[in-house]
Amino acid sequence: MCWWLLDWRLGTLYLHAFYRDQRLAIPQFVISDAKGALRASGSYDVQEKAAEFQLRANLDPQPAVKAFLRVPELDEFVFYEPPDIDLTVRAAFSDAP
Repeated sequence: MCWWLLDWRLGTLYLHAFYRDQRLAIPQFVISDAKGALRASGSYDVQEKAAEFQLRANLDPQPAVKAFLRVPELDEFVFYEPPDIDLTVRAAFSDAP
């Protein structure tokens, strides 16, 4: 798929990230279009093997998802307004299975 053939126009794409003291931090990641925005932040601590991720979005998911992959099940949904999504994930990883 060619990027210039995508049927989704971004208004804003912004990423602020850094790696310091074995910790990857993404204080701000923003994507917006004419109808809404997705804002995310998170971090991963290499020594602690712990991650945290927050996402807030009110983008219309159909054009956003179709821009990157094909999900036939999404065609069955009709969004009259973009849904509000608020997600927080925390995870701790270990070496042992």
